[in-house]
This record gives sequence, structure tokens and C-alpha cells, in this order.
Amino acid sequence: GEVREAIPLSHGRAELMDQVIACRKAIESGEPSADFYLATLYDWLIAPVESFLPLSNSGDVVPHLVIVPSGPLYYLPFQALLRVSEDREERQRLIERYTLSYTPSLVTLKYTQQQSSPLDEVSFLALADPSSGDPRLPEAQTESRRIASLFSVSEVYVDSAATESVVQSRVSAATDVLFSTHGLFNPHNAMFSYLVLDPTEGSDGRLYAHEVFSLPLTANLVVLSACETLLPSIADMEGQIRAVRGDSEDEVIELTDEQLETLTSGDEISGLTRAFLYAGTPSVLSSLWSVYSQATADLMVAFYEGIQADRGKAEALRDAQLKIMNTPGYEHPVYWAAFNLMGDWR
Repeated sequence: GEVREAIPLSHGRAELMDQVIACRKAIESGEPSADFYLATLYDWLIAPVESFLPLSNSGDVVPHLVIVPSGPLYYLPFQALLRVSEDREERQRLIERYTLSYTPSLVTLKYTQQQSSPLDEVSFLALADPSSGDPRLPEAQTESRRIASLFSVSEVYVDSAATESVVQSRVSAATDVLFSTHGLFNPHNAMFSYLVLDPTEGSDGRLYAHEVFSLPLTANLVVLSACETLLPSIADMEGQIRAVRGDSEDEVIELTDEQLETLTSGDEISGLTRAFLYAGTPSVLSSLWSVYSQATADLMVAFYEGIQADRGKAEALRDAQLKIMNTPGYEHPVYWAAFNLMGDWR
């Protein structure tokens, strides 16, 4: 039966927000201190509900958690949360015990599961590294072609061919769509967040969230292998403030409570992701922060290999993230924990 239980949070929203922001700053900077914050947030958010969670079983069956975040929690990669034993000898990330997926709300989850349907023919469409991107992402072209080779039917558009018009004309023929390009989250109006594509005579090269709603989507999965498609980078927001003020790059910027609230409100925080879900795609994979190209390319190829092997989307993502996490040099969460699966995990 259904169990509902409210667990009182011993820390206020402001304290939680501060902890999440500090955690994200440490992750984005690749600092070892990230694990201190991830362990603290595990104790705050997961430890109080551990008795309600399914036990991790041995073998291939891994319990699945669906996270419905709120407010600052949209900013947090739950998969990287760290459980540390009392004697400090055992350390285990949440992803090592569970398969995870996310949804903006339970209503959205029900809607996305209704959108999912068996596929007669699988086809892949990728747009990667448009020439207007800055900086360029040459690894994205390689990533897209490596993934395309896994499909019997595929189309890959790169450089100046990666345009909005291609999206409009070809997206209806694809069951799997990959955007491997830069994205920009607009914290003031999420519907004006956009993916960077190449401009043409008829378009500005920006695929805005509000334009996604009118796309003729039939895709069962959209992957946004890009920078900041789910949320803005704290470093970039600080950079924007420096630019407006004319400050040097060494100037320390302290974001105000109002700016942090804007970043972590949660109400419209998943701009592009939510737009694709409501446009009819049951599952969207997108990133929380600016990702490292080589690690992301390896992660994406491993993810699609899992999909092709008939692993569920969430299971394929877990396998891929664990693979990167266990690769020497890529253990830090900045390399593997950026991607969240929203919607139908099957």
C-alpha cells in the first residue's frame, strides 16, 4: 500500500539553500570539500527517511528512487550524496545503492508515462557543436557519431549544418534526439532559456524553451548533452555580475539572498527540460552544470549502449555514471554526476 510520511526538517529553508549552494560551488570547482557537503546533505535529507527506503539487494535488481525536488533541491545531484559510516570507514554514494530518476511533480510523472509507447522503428537524430558555439565542442561531434553508430537509422548534423531548421524538419522522424551543444538557462524567464544552434536566414540559432512546445516531437527520449540545460552555473552568474559591474575576474562576488532565491526557486527552474516533457517527450536527460566534454562523451556513449542493450533509461544512466565514477581521474562528482533523468525512467 501507499505510505505517506512527513519528515520534519530540522534545518530551515535558508540554511538548506546555503548548504546546497556551498555544495554546488565545491562540485563545480572540482574541490575535494564537495564530499563534506554531500555527506552533510545526505544526513539531512536521506538519513531521516532511510527506514522507508527499499533495501539494496544483491544481483541485478537495484531499487529505484524517484526524486520530486522542491526549491533548492532542484540544484542538488542526489546521485552523488554520500553516506559515511559512524566509524568513517565505509563511504557509499546514493547511486551505488539505488537507480534514480526525477520528476517535477507526480502529476508530470503520470503524464510522461502516458506519453511513452512501444517503438516500431528506432531512429536517431543528433545536432552537435554548431559553428556559432563558443567555445567550440569538437568532442561533441565525435560523441554524436559514436552514438549514431549504435543505431541502424541515424542522422548527425554538425558545425554549420546544426541549425534550427534541421530541428523543425527532421525531429518528427526521430525516436531518439541528442542536442550536444551549449545551452543557457535564463533565471529571469525560464521560457527564454535556449539551446545554441547555427543561425540561418530564417532563424537566430537559438532554440528557446517556448519554441520547443510547437516542435513536432515523437521522440521517446531527448538528451541535452550541453552546458546548463537544467540550471545555471553559479560561476556564470557571478561572471555576469562582474561583467555588468566592470569588475576584474579576481573580484570575489557574493550572490544576494534574492539572487540565490531566483536560482533555486524550483517553480520554473527546469526551463528547457520541462518544455520538452510538456511537448510530448516522456523522458529528458539534461545537465545541472557545465560539463567536461571528454568525460561527458564517454558517459553518453555508455548510456546509449545501455539503452541499446534494453536496459531501462534510469538503469542505463546509472551504469554509465558508475562507469565514469570508477574511471581513474574522473572520480569527482563534477565529471559524472551532472546529468539527471526527468520523467519516465523505463
